[in-house]
Amino acid sequence: RAVDEHAPRILIIDNDAQTAAIARQHLESEGFKVEVSPASGGAAAWLAQTFKPWVVVARHELPDTDGLEACRLIKADPETSQVSVLLVCNKMPEDRFVVRALEAGAAQVLPALPSRDLLIAHIHAQLNVFQVVMELREKNHFLRNLVQRDPMTGLFNHAYLHEVLEREIGRAHRTGNRCSLLLIDLDHFKEVNDQHGHQAGDYCLRITAELLSTGGRRS
Repeated sequence: RAVDEHAPRILIIDNDAQTAAIARQHLESEGFKVEVSPASGGAAAWLAQTFKPWVVVARHELPDTDGLEACRLIKADPETSQVSVLLVCNKMPEDRFVVRALEAGAAQVLPALPSRDLLIAHIHAQLNVFQVVMELREKNHFLRNLVQRDPMTGLFNHAYLHEVLEREIGRAHRTGNRCSLLLIDLDHFKEVNDQHGHQAGDYCLRITAELLSTGGRRS
């Protein structure tokens, strides 16, 4: 069955090749795009960052570390912090372990790899959570832009300038580096407004903003 490139991405972290293969088969039969990491810890977190999964299914019992550490690394990375992690154990976990797993960022702890239908049901439940989180992130980004950017030019506004300037001056004091501020004045801008109207003046501002946004170095 061909997998849609836009299908939900699921990462399996499991050093047991047979169990991982079964889980992969179950998930791909549902149309998910699946990657398997036999490693744990930093290697799995790196794969999570590059593969960008929506849900991670991680075995707790791993050779060089455990699923809790993999979960902590994934949740600590801003690139993957929104990912839901299902932690799978070989036996029924004790309550104190479940508490530790939830504190590490796991969405749920499973006593064993469930049947196909139950596994897919768990995945769909976490996908719903993931989609809500991503929608909230998008809305927060939109609201930040409303607050921080000038609606006509799209450049950061005066309030954001003060916020960044305070932060950068503090950084300069701590590191001993210099902090520079560039002031730009448009020659004869008042004459453009007076002779051609405010629409022409607004157009000049938008073009200037575009040149500043695309013509400079990022660092």
